Amino acid sequence: MRETIYVLNGPNLNLLGQREPEIYGRDTLAQVEARCRELTDAQGVALDFRQTNAEHVMVDWEAEWRSKSIMTQVVTGTIAGLGVHGYALAIQHLLHRPGAARR
Repeated sequence: MRETIYVLNGPNLNLLGQREPEIYGRDTLAQVEARCRELTDAQGVALDFRQTNAEHVMVDWEAEWRSKSIMTQVVTGTIAGLGVHGYALAIQHLLHRPGAARR
């Protein structure tokens, strides 16, 4: 079974590239997903990339971590404030951490 990286996108990220592009940039969420998928495909890792505007739906996707804490022992770092570039940085970190599945 291949390792899977989950990217969960919350409310309004479906508007990425359209809403206030002078602040958030012109990259769409589909473009961000495509770049993330290129990185994971090259390493033979599955990517589950989701977006919802309903917060209760997002919380239900990863219910196990929610019952413990958002910052569980499996968190190896956080990336914030880097816009769409943060996605690729996070994927690269996960692909190159010790014990990560590789081709």
